[in-house]
Amino acid sequence: MIERASTEAKGVQRAAQALNRFSRSSPCSTQNSVSIDSPTSTWLLTMPGLRARTAGSSATALVAGDTAGLSLNALVTVRGMDFAIASGYYAAEAVKKAKAAGDFSAAGLASYEASLRDSFVLRDLETAKSIPSVMENPRLFTHYPQAIGKLLESVYTIDDQPQSGLVKKAWKGARRDFLNVATIKDAWSMRKI
Repeated sequence: MIERASTEAKGVQRAAQALNRFSRSSPCSTQNSVSIDSPTSTWLLTMPGLRARTAGSSATALVAGDTAGLSLNALVTVRGMDFAIASGYYAAEAVKKAKAAGDFSAAGLASYEASLRDSFVLRDLETAKSIPSVMENPRLFTHYPQAIGKLLESVYTIDDQPQSGLVKKAWKGARRDFLNVATIKDAWSMRKI
């Protein structure tokens, strides 16, 4: 068991070293600019969607799944497996087409990007591109959970005093914690998602 773990660790270490060598020798850039119309020979896909691409490299790489940054934290759910499966499938299809044509150049593998653009993968990432900026709002993780907790506490607390109706309690909590300028600003910023 220890020998297997050691072998796996060495494999992971070799893979990391190879990736580091590739990233140092690759002309990939992680800048947010995108040149959609230029032919590419290496794609580096990062959340959310296609952000960085390079042109003119002699080496060709198709990056898919988590390696390509195809994951999405959509506030209530985290997606990635579906993107990994789809991008892996489209990468394999592009390689099959390139092999049949005998052309592994950027032009020969361009169907990968086209397939990703036509599928749900890049469309969903493009749709959700504003979610990270919304998640930077600290009120999302402090004020709103606390306000909902206070509201639920008032609904479920039973004491020796006469209880007001459920709607009255809910309205009181909503007025106190949600009907204010800060919440309106938060709602306005969420319109992008």
